[in-house]
Amino acid sequence: MQGADIPKEQISYGDRISRLAGKPIALLKNNWVEKTGLRSLLGTGSEVSDTYRLLQTVQGSFKVAWQAAKSPQELGEPEIKAVITESGQLRFEIPGTLEHKLINQQNQTVVAITGGIHPERLGRFKFKGLARFRDARNFTLLDEGSLLPELKAVKLTISLYQNNSKKSEISYPLIPQSPSPDGLSVWGNLYKVNLRTHFDSWLQGGQPVEYDIHIEQITRSGATYTSGMKINLIVDKVTPSPDIQYYPQNTKKDMVKSIYSPY
Repeated sequence: MQGADIPKEQISYGDRISRLAGKPIALLKNNWVEKTGLRSLLGTGSEVSDTYRLLQTVQGSFKVAWQAAKSPQELGEPEIKAVITESGQLRFEIPGTLEHKLINQQNQTVVAITGGIHPERLGRFKFKGLARFRDARNFTLLDEGSLLPELKAVKLTISLYQNNSKKSEISYPLIPQSPSPDGLSVWGNLYKVNLRTHFDSWLQGGQPVEYDIHIEQITRSGATYTSGMKINLIVDKVTPSPDIQYYPQNTKKDMVKSIYSPY
């Protein structure tokens, strides 16, 4: 059904954060609700269907307020998208790399961007080598993104495999400005791992083993991004360049969180 009295829909809107900042965006959705009782409204003898559709229009608006110290370009110029639901509530798709808060203000939802990180700084851990090129119990990881001070938390999980079978694992949870867990030392962007005796039952000289290192980086907005690597080596053998396979980095789809506006 169309007509001059039917409002034009604008169900969703999205753009880069620099283009959204300070710009009010209006959204509108037409809901067609099926009703019964048309004959009683028209009077007896009306030869029409008793069902009819009633137009109910819901509206909402939002704008992005830039309150971050860094520029949109420094945060990677990600996109924010808003969708209006049948109830009139707004659903926002906001990258997990952005720190934000939603505020209801004069019949409008304000998306305040308070900080964040560039997404390309995530998942940039590299294996730097074994201690003295041979000590399988001690090795160093390098975070080329240097992100720990700007994150909510980091978690390293190291699993040991032998003959394609998982034998054991150990996890190291890290919170910025808090003491490092036993067996892990952090110096700037260097993570020094000391497995101590945890894997000793399998770390026998001359035996091939594989480390699967799973890394979780939790942003201040609560999104978790995973990366990691697999390292194949022979225990106690001098290995300047062990066999390393890095996991693929996260995609943009993985970085989006759906958040609903407050009523």
